[in-house]
Amino acid sequence: MSSAFHEQPTNSAPDFLEAIVDQVAELEDASPIELEPPLYSAIDTEALDRLFRSVDGRGCVVFEWLGYEITAYQSGQVTVFDPPRDTDRSASEERSE
Repeated sequence: MSSAFHEQPTNSAPDFLEAIVDQVAELEDASPIELEPPLYSAIDTEALDRLFRSVDGRGCVVFEWLGYEITAYQSGQVTVFDPPRDTDRSASEERSE
């Protein structure tokens, strides 16, 4: 899987949680319900929701889930970065030898 950077603006806290799951599911070529472990295993989604409802619109949280670096902004923007995987690098190195 190559590097990918996805951004999706959302309008409310529950929407950004759904956006995170949807974007990662797209990158994984899977259904959102098939993602394991679920998002709530990586971050307390209820606490994140409460935090974003109580901040002035300038906060963000960065965390990792399923190997993706996810940034959720209090403004509603979600960024999912898929860094290069070690397995991709190993395969490239094998081909060049």
